[in-house]
Amino acid sequence: MAHTTRPTVKIFSIFLLLFSFFVTMRPCTATAEDGQAKSIAVLPFEMHAPSSMAYMQDGLRDMLASRLAANGGAIIIEHGKVDSLLQEPGKPMRQEEAVALARQLGVDYIVTGSLTSLGGSMSLDAKVVSSDASFEPQSFYASAEQENEVIGAINQLSWVIAAGVLGATPPTAAAVPAQVTQPAPAAEDDAMAAFRTEHPEKIYKTRNGRITGMGSPIITPLSVASMQGFTKTQNLDFLLTGMDVGDVDGDGQLDVVMADTRKVYAYHLVNNRLSEFAVVELPASSKIHAVSLGDIDGNGRAEVYISGADDYKPYSWAYEWDGSRLGVVLENIPWYIRVVNMPGKGAVLAGQRGGQDSLLLAGIFRLMKSGTTVMPEARIAMPDYINLFDFALADVDGDGRHEIVAISKADRLYVVRPDGSVLWVSEDYYGGTSRYIGEDYDLVGRVGIDVDSTPSSDVIGREGSGKRMYISSRLIIMDVNGDGNDDVVVNKNLSVASRHIENYKRFKSSEIYALGWNGIALGEIWQTKKIDGYIPDFQFIPVPDSENRAKLFVGLVLSTGWSSSFTGGESTMLLYDVELAEKKESEEQSKN
Repeated sequence: MAHTTRPTVKIFSIFLLLFSFFVTMRPCTATAEDGQAKSIAVLPFEMHAPSSMAYMQDGLRDMLASRLAANGGAIIIEHGKVDSLLQEPGKPMRQEEAVALARQLGVDYIVTGSLTSLGGSMSLDAKVVSSDASFEPQSFYASAEQENEVIGAINQLSWVIAAGVLGATPPTAAAVPAQVTQPAPAAEDDAMAAFRTEHPEKIYKTRNGRITGMGSPIITPLSVASMQGFTKTQNLDFLLTGMDVGDVDGDGQLDVVMADTRKVYAYHLVNNRLSEFAVVELPASSKIHAVSLGDIDGNGRAEVYISGADDYKPYSWAYEWDGSRLGVVLENIPWYIRVVNMPGKGAVLAGQRGGQDSLLLAGIFRLMKSGTTVMPEARIAMPDYINLFDFALADVDGDGRHEIVAISKADRLYVVRPDGSVLWVSEDYYGGTSRYIGEDYDLVGRVGIDVDSTPSSDVIGREGSGKRMYISSRLIIMDVNGDGNDDVVVNKNLSVASRHIENYKRFKSSEIYALGWNGIALGEIWQTKKIDGYIPDFQFIPVPDSENRAKLFVGLVLSTGWSSSFTGGESTMLLYDVELAEKKESEEQSKN
């Protein structure tokens, strides 16, 4: 949605005038009808959207307020009175600040709202807090596939709030379970139909921009810049640094672990809603830059591995669910760590050292536990210019030997053999990240392979203190197109300036690609439609007991402007059900 037409603005403005009329009239009516009417202050909406949609901000607030009055019998506090107490209208407000505002205004509830533009679709999120300490804050969600459906979405949002908070009974058409803050999914077959993709093999055979008439919600030719059919969790009021997905508590269901720079949050995922069941805060010496899950000890519960560091050296941790909380497994260890899938060995814990004189020391090692610390077990065959966070191991060409797929400091994807010989370097940019290790105030580039030449083995050794090294998002290895070879799934955060101005890392939109080896290069199999927001991390996991289905989990930082990295922000997670290509039969099987 690059621009907004004048007719759209005009139509929306007409609705705004009508709704503003109801806002001013409804409080008296509500009071007359119901002596127990609750008072509500609706705050200005936060806009995670292009500037061309800024005109909607006041209208959304007015429409939600009027609908809460009409549908829930609420008494709406005059906006001017509310705004006079706000330092920055339309900016994120912490829960304790909202509670304090409710008490200052003398109202029963404060409602904060946000609109998030995600390609062609929009998400409307609301949070309700109360001046009553016994009231547990509640989150609500509605979505609109396109701009002209926003009014209907606001109405739906008002009904779920009215039902869940004010005790109203929605009409049949808008009925939503009062305690469910996210739309419940349809039956499995119907849900899959909403996310069905074109067959990846068909995409592979018809690429080069000649695909037409495709309505797939995830796979798209490069010319399409919209997104449809995703599901979304509620917004979270922190700036996402890393995430992973796995069975943390051993109940057989996938859990989501997210982290900002200081805290680790574990969530159950129920009806597209993240329900927190554990949280851990790391000490000040451990600024989090990566999260990975893996059941390394084989007890059916995935450990949570947190790679952290101060300005100079690593201080990493690991936790495991003990039945009631996340207990410490590894404590303040002097290694950068992550879970790596090793061919023939499965998931292993890998690490790389750093120190006062160098952010990274050459050598990536498989680690073994020793009490609450670790010891190096064996060095992983890897060129010294590749660091712990930049690579994945895969047999992309089907020759029975694994190659190293990695992302360079210039955000180029490349493939090398374990001996360091380069097979291929991409022309396009991939990856892109704003998370890093090193000092905040000394802005320099990170180590890694140079696009135009292979660095010598002592590149990492020359890295001194006062450096900054950016941490790439993960690379996922999976056979996506059913040809029996490993394919690569990688994100692409989009920004021109961030790849030409050193240490300027601002990404406002993103995509995810699946790439397969075509004999000479990694070529595109499919890509998602453009997503408005920055992807710090994602995960792509096969669905259990299914041969050709997988789930894509996308951690997303919502775009609110260049200052969001400094002032805090909001994050969310998008979910896709993806149908993979069926496995192809070998030539001998075909003959038989």
